[in-house]
Amino acid sequence: MGYNGCIAHTYIVGRDTYWERVLGDVVEAIKTELNHMKPSTPVKH
Repeated sequence: MGYNGCIAHTYIVGRDTYWERVLGDVVEAIKTELNHMKPSTPVKH
């Protein structure tokens, strides 16, 4: 009855601007959500 999350690890070999942008967007989304989270706040999906 608490938080349940999934953490995935992505590894890219070489340089690819598309994936660099995608991963950058994901990192920004995670940072944004972490800034909005508060202890004891229910999370719905």
